[in-house]
Amino acid sequence: MAAKSNLVNLDAMIKRADFAHKQDENSSFETFNSIPARELASGSPIVALLRKPDFQRETNHWTPDQVVSLLECYINGDLIPSVILWMSPSFLFVIDGGHRLSVIRAWMEDDYGDGQISHKLFGHDISSEQKTAADKTRKLVKEKIGTWSYYQSLLKDNDNDDITPEQRKKLSTLTARGLPVHVVVK
Repeated sequence: MAAKSNLVNLDAMIKRADFAHKQDENSSFETFNSIPARELASGSPIVALLRKPDFQRETNHWTPDQVVSLLECYINGDLIPSVILWMSPSFLFVIDGGHRLSVIRAWMEDDYGDGQISHKLFGHDISSEQKTAADKTRKLVKEKIGTWSYYQSLLKDNDNDDITPEQRKKLSTLTARGLPVHVVVK
């Protein structure tokens, strides 16, 4: 296993909740087959419902290279295994795929353990190791993939003739692709 100081802490990307938490038993959700990246942005209904069960490990077991590898797979349209969600009456619990969802969300929010969402969870207790891993991840993402904001700026300027065919392909993937999900209904 990689040294702890080289692991990216994405634990703030999905809130935790008690798996046994119950509310109105009559609540219901429609099932879906994928979650597009845009649905992982702060303020989206999906993010408001996503929770990690208390028994799940922390989302801090991937290196910067593993984070970048998943993002490369996502933007290039390569295979990514399904995320497994369990629908409770109140939440969508992430049973498998917390790192996958958190990486996409971290990319969108530019928060690899040291951003606004992380500060909300950790306060100002973000270690220098966590900041170093976040900086390394951010640099690798920028070099190998491009930032989410970069692609959003290309989308806003879609009439720009300077956009390469490769960039157009990636933009198409970003707008049409979702992470595959398997939803288990109570």
